[in-house]
Amino acid sequence: MPDKYNQFRAMFSITRASLKATFRSPSAVAFGFGFPLVFILVFGFVGGNGGFSVDVGLDKNVDTTSPAYIAVKNISVLNFIDKPDTVLNEDLAKGNITAIISINKNSKDTLTKYFVHLKTSNAVNQQNVRPAKCFKCGANAAGLDYPQTNKG
Repeated sequence: MPDKYNQFRAMFSITRASLKATFRSPSAVAFGFGFPLVFILVFGFVGGNGGFSVDVGLDKNVDTTSPAYIAVKNISVLNFIDKPDTVLNEDLAKGNITAIISINKNSKDTLTKYFVHLKTSNAVNQQNVRPAKCFKCGANAAGLDYPQTNKG
């Protein structure tokens, strides 16, 4: 009595025959497996580390011992530029830096201990402002308030 038709066995037979035919031809092996592997390696090494960072300035009136400063300083996406305030404002107006961050202590007795403000300009690419705002969630989790972005 013949065996009952089985979909899995039919698929396995077709796959086996296709692989046999592919491995019998050296050019099919080279272009089917080697060529894509070389492309993956070449384009993988060309991309670099794939990291993204945003240049920001820090207001000079920030208390560097506060937990708010430490929380913002530990964000790996933000690259802090240390220049005088006048140069930072010029760079911001030219679009050379994305934002100026100021951290102010809250004088009222509330749960929010610090206010974190971003000052940006219209010269800045707005796609770069989004990563600078990324610390909003981290700042809120650390008990900081992130009220708004000021455009200057």
